[in-house]
Amino acid sequence: MRKWAALVNLLAAVLLVGLLSCSKKNPTSSTGGGGGADTTSPSVAISSPSNSSTVSRVVTITAQATDNVGVTKVEFYVDGVKIGESTTSPYTMTWDTYPYSDGTLHNLIAQAYDAANNKGTSATVQVTIQNFLLLWSNTWWVNASTYSWITSYLLASDSIKGTTNVRYGSDISYFYVFDHQNFIRFRAGQTASYIYGWTGRTSDNFALRISTSDSIHFVWGNTNLIGDKQYYAYLQYKRR
Repeated sequence: MRKWAALVNLLAAVLLVGLLSCSKKNPTSSTGGGGGADTTSPSVAISSPSNSSTVSRVVTITAQATDNVGVTKVEFYVDGVKIGESTTSPYTMTWDTYPYSDGTLHNLIAQAYDAANNKGTSATVQVTIQNFLLLWSNTWWVNASTYSWITSYLLASDSIKGTTNVRYGSDISYFYVFDHQNFIRFRAGQTASYIYGWTGRTSDNFALRISTSDSIHFVWGNTNLIGDKQYYAYLQYKRR
């Protein structure tokens, strides 16, 4: 009997050692620990500009982002092209709309990341660019053998574009764009250099950029000895 008891005790000891060994290799705890990887994506939304809005010049894009652990960065995209990122709240990025064509639609999105590289994507915000502003628009008569003009003070690097045409009469005898000094010379009947000009057209679409801040003069002429002409012009300017 003693031999059997000794054998049983030996087997029990071996079994206990085995259980302790397995416990060290695969520890468990009823109080937590080893909760698994973070798989929750951040939530993100663009709060400014608003969807279907019109924007101009330099726009600040603002996004709101949250995460169950923490947001590490928010990336900003225009038409699928990344324009920058922000790592601190409020998450913002500036976007220069000046190089883009007026009237075009563009899609903005924001993407938020957390430390586990989970990514959340915002809904698309669509905006329209409008940088050219109305400078002048009118229809008026120019008497025979006279001219008329409009004047506006513009800044260096301003862009100008316009449409001009004759509504009644044969053609626009001449159309000039002068800086101030050359306009004074023109008014005095002296030789003057124009920024832009032509003679003998019925209509024109033009675009130019101002080199220095100055009073800019737009001049329409009627060289007919008899007969008035009705002109129309629509002028816009684009400012940085």
